[in-house]
Amino acid sequence: MRPSEERVVSEVLEYKQGISMKRFLTYILFVFAVCADAACRICPVWQTEGGMGTDDDAVFTYYFHEAQMQNNAHNYDAAYDLFNFCLTLNPESGATLYELSSLNKYLRRDSIAISQMERAVELYPGNYWYKDQLVKLYFNNKQIAEAQTVLEEMANQFPEKSEVLMMLLDLYASNSDYENMIKTIEKIEVKEGKSEQLSIEKFRIYVQNHDE
Repeated sequence: MRPSEERVVSEVLEYKQGISMKRFLTYILFVFAVCADAACRICPVWQTEGGMGTDDDAVFTYYFHEAQMQNNAHNYDAAYDLFNFCLTLNPESGATLYELSSLNKYLRRDSIAISQMERAVELYPGNYWYKDQLVKLYFNNKQIAEAQTVLEEMANQFPEKSEVLMMLLDLYASNSDYENMIKTIEKIEVKEGKSEQLSIEKFRIYVQNHDE
């Protein structure tokens, strides 16, 4: 190593030794928080949530990101504990409720999973993904009436989502609710345009309804 390189290395080491542990940890936490914040906000479940304030946001986002990494690594016990800690930091975090609900569903704690997702929807009624997850949980738990109620709300709230109308159509078909089937097909036609398949399906429903 040349003398100039040795001098640079020496100065860097001296500088690092001069930084207090508190400042170093604060810097590391800040870097992780910034990176985590950028990554987490890509996730659609965050899109309708506000913050808690700059400092609290940084701490929360750090632990939330860590929980996600543990979850992705299949370290579910650690992820569960970290998400619960995030919920103590911000009890109104819909994203945390969403993640905990998913974990509880995986652990077959259906009633807890549903309760957490219901709370997320209550806090953020404009979040499509929370309602979508709640519908899936209701279906999984055979709470068909509750699923139908939420789907009908979503059909009015998110008219651009054709998949919601398709789920409603299947649900009405399972209940032989021909009137609502026709109305739903007509909504799909308005959004997607008329098609031979939809026309045949509508004709079939008219015939079946008349026969009964």
